Amino acid sequence: QVPCWLEKASASLTPQQFLLSCKMGSASDVEHVFPTAPAFLVPVEVRDASHLYGPGHRGVFAVEFIKKGTKIWAWTDRVIRVHKDQVEKYLEETFPDDVEAQGLAVRQGFVLGTDLDHFNTNPTDAGRFTNHSPDFNCGEETLRDIQPGEELTLDYSTHGNPDWYVALCLKYGLATENEVAAKVNAAAK
Repeated sequence: QVPCWLEKASASLTPQQFLLSCKMGSASDVEHVFPTAPAFLVPVEVRDASHLYGPGHRGVFAVEFIKKGTKIWAWTDRVIRVHKDQVEKYLEETFPDDVEAQGLAVRQGFVLGTDLDHFNTNPTDAGRFTNHSPDFNCGEETLRDIQPGEELTLDYSTHGNPDWYVALCLKYGLATENEVAAKVNAAAK
């Protein structure tokens, strides 16, 4: 059952329309409409995080206190699992003639360290806005208490970084999640 604070459904959007609707607008652009029930199990909001990560970046922030050890996200059918040999075809068919949208889908996707043969994309799940931090506070569960307004962050260095994914990111001029983690971690030292 979807918590009442997340009931903002709009099944009329295609993945392409949804992805494009979430491109960065003004700093006050914080409302998101999801085509299906969101995968977060705790109250969160997606909001502008340009001041932390640069223009166009968003983050996932706690709406209320979250106790250490709380499961915050569930793997749902919102995450589309694409075999590495089909990624290019998926991007071209889902976002025809739109290299910018294809690149955004790649930037917001991930490869699990435990499954290096699949690209995972979540064009309608707010989880795609979860950023890396050297002082990350989430894994499968929260690693410590999280205060209202605090950003939920992950450790991208645990994600997969196979050669095909590196080449895919390079094609779109993007850093891999491992490269993002290394850069952020180095800057924090």
